[in-house]
Amino acid sequence: MRDATDAGVQDVALPRRRRALLTEFVSARGQATVTELAEQFHVSTDTVRRDLDWLATEGLLARTYGGAVVLSGLTTSDTGFSDRAELNQDAKRMIAQAAVDLIGDGETVLLNGGRRRSPSPAR
Repeated sequence: MRDATDAGVQDVALPRRRRALLTEFVSARGQATVTELAEQFHVSTDTVRRDLDWLATEGLLARTYGGAVVLSGLTTSDTGFSDRAELNQDAKRMIAQAAVDLIGDGETVLLNGGRRRSPSPAR
């Protein structure tokens, strides 16, 4: 991996070249902060933020609060509810029963509209 001094500061100032080097830098480390990148490439944090936003839009990395991470290893799709509902049924029933056992007579439990309500044993 090259750094900004290897490429020459003037060369790094060119957006296309700088973005390629930013992508290489983040890929090599797995993640990087805006401040770290600004220091590494001798540009302002605003320039780095704009570059990271552009790179994220192009699908070359994932933007995070204060920096960026590589896309590999990130979940890119969600598993459907019906698929997840079928997983770990025994464990879910045991958790639900343990929760029910904690509820005393005359106590009320309010559940939100999330899908994690089932299965819940009747009491």
